[in-house]
Amino acid sequence: LLDNKDLTVVTDATAGVDSVGTSMFYVSDINIFVVEPTKKSIDVYKDFAEITKKYKLNNYVIGNKIRSKQDIEYIKSEIEESKMLGFVKDSDYMRSYEQGKSEDLDNFIQENEELNNTIYNLLKETKKDWKNYYKIQKQVYTDDCNDWYSQYYGQDLTEYIDPKFSYEEVIKNYV
Repeated sequence: LLDNKDLTVVTDATAGVDSVGTSMFYVSDINIFVVEPTKKSIDVYKDFAEITKKYKLNNYVIGNKIRSKQDIEYIKSEIEESKMLGFVKDSDYMRSYEQGKSEDLDNFIQENEELNNTIYNLLKETKKDWKNYYKIQKQVYTDDCNDWYSQYYGQDLTEYIDPKFSYEEVIKNYV
């Protein structure tokens, strides 16, 4: 997915570390994980962060379905503060919307306007680094080749990495 300063691409991926199997996370300006105040949910984020830490991705967290101050404190005790963007309470508006009252979606959005603005501002402040995205993709591919791809196929698959490839050149032609 190629975008420029006037475009924003938002993806919604499956929860869990199986999402590491796609390269989309490695070329995202920011990754935002939505966690519930449960050990299971937070462990999914922690597993992803651990698996990908050597790539220095911009990962952030939103606490979801918050019912109490205790929920907030639990999430804060598990996830470093610099990664937290905010919290979404367990919303009567969202429940009503999901029960068919479509106008309550607007109320839910208004209820979370501050958090939405925080996310939007973070995205706008985060600069694209196409060279780094490609560097990360090459490293992930090389690591996977060294772990098993090359052995499985009986040849060094890293030789197929194009040393002249440049996202900047591709973008000039298509975006």
